[in-house]
Amino acid sequence: MIALAVAGGAVLVAVVVALALTVGGGGGGAPGSTTTGGDTIPEATVSPVGLGNDPGRDDLAEGCFRGDMGACDDLYLAAGLGSVYEAYGDTCAGRQPAGTGVLCTEAFPG
Repeated sequence: MIALAVAGGAVLVAVVVALALTVGGGGGGAPGSTTTGGDTIPEATVSPVGLGNDPGRDDLAEGCFRGDMGACDDLYLAAGLGSVYEAYGDTCAGRQPAGTGVLCTEAFPG
């Protein structure tokens, strides 16, 4: 019973974050930008707070938020399928809509 409640809660959190990433990150771009390697990367629109409790993945999410597109891709590829971390990496911290099939290093080369 407890395991079912925990699993249901995790699914609910993933759905809420995915919706927030889609609404917050889909379209128009961010108000600012970060210059990395001569290219301009839009500012992140989603904070890396509350994604989970994995220190390694939290570090990747923080790097992604700061504009390290490689960290975004590493997070996306290393995170569990359907996880909040995967959704965060997939959207490059809200810089692109979820499910584009484009890695962050390709969408925002730096």
